[in-house]
Amino acid sequence: VRGASGPVPVRDFVQERLSRPEYRQLVGAGRRRELTAPLKPAWTLKDEGSTDINLLQPTGPMPAEAANFVFVCSRGMVRAVRWNTGEELWRTQVEKGVRASLFFDRSLILCGPTTVYALGAADGRELWRLPLEEYYAQDARTLEGFLYLSVYQRVNKDVMRLIALDASSGRELWSFPYRDAHAEGFFLADEWVIV
Repeated sequence: VRGASGPVPVRDFVQERLSRPEYRQLVGAGRRRELTAPLKPAWTLKDEGSTDINLLQPTGPMPAEAANFVFVCSRGMVRAVRWNTGEELWRTQVEKGVRASLFFDRSLILCGPTTVYALGAADGRELWRLPLEEYYAQDARTLEGFLYLSVYQRVNKDVMRLIALDASSGRELWSFPYRDAHAEGFFLADEWVIV
């Protein structure tokens, strides 16, 4: 951490901060007394009838159009919210249970259990969707314009496929079947896809 007179070890910075009275304020009573940080919510996002709001954490380079957004999902409703004000900018319905999210170019790609979606990051409009038919999505990655999906068969989790898509159109380029009861995804290295 850079201090007024130069670099300061993070440990010293944290200890100095935690020694301030506002960081040592106790709240509550009896056994429920606890320290409270001097933080106050800037805004609150509510979803009527649900307490299950998940913050999506898309991987990959964030498009400039989405630089001021956070993306949340609740019961299949994906929303873009301005991070500093809480203002909702757009919302789009997808299937419940988003398993992976990533950015590609100007799109937000979402992997639901049985469908993959590409949404415009700036406006939420659907660019393409890919139903996975008898498979469930497990993992996803993008590299050099390709979207790679690891999926497993609904009736037999040992039967898996690695699928390569054109990330801008959702068009399937190739598919590789394999069997592995213990597989938990894949990894990309140079021109290799390692399962």
